[in-house]
Amino acid sequence: MAEQADLGEDAITVHGEASDDIVRSLVCSLTGTWAKLSSDARKIAGQRCDLDELIFATPRTVTRKTQLDWKRRIQTEFDWRLVVIERQELLAILERPESQWICAEHLNLSLGHRHLLKAAHTLRGAGEIATATSKAKEAERSALHSGDWATLCKAQILLAELHLDKHGLGAEYRSKALEALSTARDYELSELLAECLTLRANSIAGEDPEKAFRLLEEALLVVGDNPEILRWICLVRAELLCAKGDLDGTDRELRQWEELTGGNRRIDRQSYWHVRFRLEAKRGSHAAALGCLNRSLRRARTKRRWTSVGWLLHEKARFLAHRGEIRRAAREAEKAREVFEGKDMQKAAIDSALLAGHLLLEVGAADRALGSSRYALSRVGEVRQESLRQDALQLRTKALQALGRFEKARECNEIFRTSAAHNSQALVVADVQEAMLLAQMGDYDQAETVMESGLNSAKATHAPLEIIAAIKVHWAQIKMDRAQYREARLLAEGALKFSGELPPRVRDDATRIAEVAEARAPLTSVFENVLGNPAPLKLAGTDHARSIQEAHQELVRPLLSWTDQWPKASQEIYDFWGRGNLTRYILNHRGFGRAFHVVVEATTVDEARKWARALCPLVDVLTVLWKGPIMSGGMALVPVHHEYEGAGGWGYAIAAGTDIRPDENTETWDWSPAMGWASLLPRDVVEFLFDEARALFEAGRLFLLPAPLVGCIDAGHGPLERMFNDIVNASPILSGHGSNSQSIALDSLPLPYFPDVPLDELARMITGEEDSLLNTRLALREWARTLGSQEHFETRAVMQECSERIESALADIERRFDGLVQRLRWAKRHGTIRSHVFDASGFDAECESGAELELAALHSNLRSAPWYAFFRLESQGYKWDLMEKTQARQQKAPASVLPDRVFHWLVPPKPGWTIPMVYTGSGKS
Repeated sequence: MAEQADLGEDAITVHGEASDDIVRSLVCSLTGTWAKLSSDARKIAGQRCDLDELIFATPRTVTRKTQLDWKRRIQTEFDWRLVVIERQELLAILERPESQWICAEHLNLSLGHRHLLKAAHTLRGAGEIATATSKAKEAERSALHSGDWATLCKAQILLAELHLDKHGLGAEYRSKALEALSTARDYELSELLAECLTLRANSIAGEDPEKAFRLLEEALLVVGDNPEILRWICLVRAELLCAKGDLDGTDRELRQWEELTGGNRRIDRQSYWHVRFRLEAKRGSHAAALGCLNRSLRRARTKRRWTSVGWLLHEKARFLAHRGEIRRAAREAEKAREVFEGKDMQKAAIDSALLAGHLLLEVGAADRALGSSRYALSRVGEVRQESLRQDALQLRTKALQALGRFEKARECNEIFRTSAAHNSQALVVADVQEAMLLAQMGDYDQAETVMESGLNSAKATHAPLEIIAAIKVHWAQIKMDRAQYREARLLAEGALKFSGELPPRVRDDATRIAEVAEARAPLTSVFENVLGNPAPLKLAGTDHARSIQEAHQELVRPLLSWTDQWPKASQEIYDFWGRGNLTRYILNHRGFGRAFHVVVEATTVDEARKWARALCPLVDVLTVLWKGPIMSGGMALVPVHHEYEGAGGWGYAIAAGTDIRPDENTETWDWSPAMGWASLLPRDVVEFLFDEARALFEAGRLFLLPAPLVGCIDAGHGPLERMFNDIVNASPILSGHGSNSQSIALDSLPLPYFPDVPLDELARMITGEEDSLLNTRLALREWARTLGSQEHFETRAVMQECSERIESALADIERRFDGLVQRLRWAKRHGTIRSHVFDASGFDAECESGAELELAALHSNLRSAPWYAFFRLESQGYKWDLMEKTQARQQKAPASVLPDRVFHWLVPPKPGWTIPMVYTGSGKS
């Protein structure tokens, strides 16, 4: 054959005018081996002596190392320069536009733009969206240059789908879909027209559904029997009908899609399950909807469509959030962020991070929400999306606010204000946020000024009604914090006029404020009288008291006498008593503002007992806010003495003509039952206060108040609880429960704590030992104040400082005790030390001359040491203990109190309704 009689040469140099005068010979080989190269080279050398360069071409892959070896050997043996053209270089040459005619006419290869388009499809299937987009753009340019309109249209279709994968239903997707349809129409590409019509309909389904329907109708006329396009038309029509609310039509289209599959399990069902998810969600079948979404998600993962996985996770997060599963929704949003980040889809990753941050903030994970905002702000510059940056700034502001870092939050809000200077409605949002921060910092006057300015700006710029309503709700919250319930109610009711246009959460807040404010409206006038009185102790009738404890004893003494006579009615009596004496309790704390008053929260009796044992020796007054169950909303009978003239009795009236006596052993019938609306503490709580903790209660050192009845209605430590603290001059909360940033976990303090000490013995120990406990009390109080000056945020440095001071005080008393034992060795020769109660009369010893004076001096010195008083606890074996730092938290009982179903101790059960106590008759029953 001619090909085998070429003496090794497949082509030779033909000299001409443009020649470079280099003599070349071309050798081709399908095997691409040294044996073939060397054999052909010897044949050529036997025929020619003028050769300068040998070109060896092969479709095989030849490594760079092998090429260098071959070049060295050819140079040595024949003195020729060797050029190797192997597989990769051949493909690069064939992919050039000027080589495409060779591929199509002589090689029957689909290289060039067709090859690029095929590679782009393969890359998309592997989830390599960025590389696929680059290849598809090259194919589009090459097809346009070559005039291959069908390939051009296919490249445009693929680019539209790639934009959909990466950015969702955005402008780029719509633009490319329109280009593909225009190309199909302009060049009469009938085989691609139906696909382009469906693609364009899908791209505008959200903007112009009617036009999308018309495009699909046209597609049905030209699609023929193409099952793939017919199935796609069914899915797009199903989405359009679902968005329109035609659920039966949606179901019909999906059933038709199933018929077109013919039971073929190999057909991709990701989009089908996605549309089915939306249908079930519209029907309210949330469990079925979630199942469909998970099936679509599994299909996307199986096919390694990572961008689809990201968008499906993002949609799942929003769906779960709508169902109220906030924590689970936040996890799905964070998963979506990780997927997008892995595929370098920065805009989508930021969007998912912000969604996760807002959800985390909603469940109280403010520190993690702050991390999400940092992530978004660190990357938002790469995508140049100002709206995302503003959203991230708002999230950061709210997270800092939730963490109690108000100054930092205000700085961030100012940055947001600067970035949104061109947007009048965004400036209104900044004003509202500034007002809420000022309110939390205690500057209510300035907060209301800013809020009013924001409302006026919103009205002047014709902001949507929902924004104006939301401003009113936030302003109502500030009014609630200030106990201005009438104004709060008016604002909330004004917002509810547009309830249909409000987001569900804002609408719920407005409804709750309106309901609570209606019941609390009379508090406004009460607090104005109580808080503005210049002589609070005189108004309370306790102006002769020398301490806060003495003032409180005046309140408690008649109550205890009353319950002693009627122990079975102690729940009702305590409710009756509280409806008048809460005001006096507040006035006492207003009069003794320097007293160390601490407020904690409890939901179980064990928890209240723990607070009493740990804190009563160290504070002047401990108030426990009861957040557990309350027997609310019923009528109660209270035995009232005929000569009763004390405070109390809102909503109660004396029953006419009925006398009762306390018990069978008395002939006193000077009592009558009063009946009225009551909200009662549980029996075990009242027994704890009146029996077990009676000594502390009677001493005016311990109070247990039903939280909702004194205005504290939040499950955690919220704004109304902070208002209560301000009114009664309480220090920052020493409670590890609730959502308050001021909270301090008590078990983080090395405080003395005796799990089994009787509270009456603790009360006896406290009496007369104020000097011993003074240093400890001051250390604890200073720590609370330090926290207050540091944005009410517990820091490791502050905790460490307080722990070191307290542990140092403990070490001091141990040293003094050891020293005392050493110096009393002389006593052991003449007697024994009877106990470790450090009282001079407690030693059985015949002292040597002058020893009594020395012992008295040592005893006096020891009494002034911190913690000394705790050595007097006989039931504890005269030893002290510390609370375990790892002590497990008490299990909180579920609160069953609804604010609108309890009767506040400062107001009558209905606004404006007061039943006076009137005794109208006598008799015995």
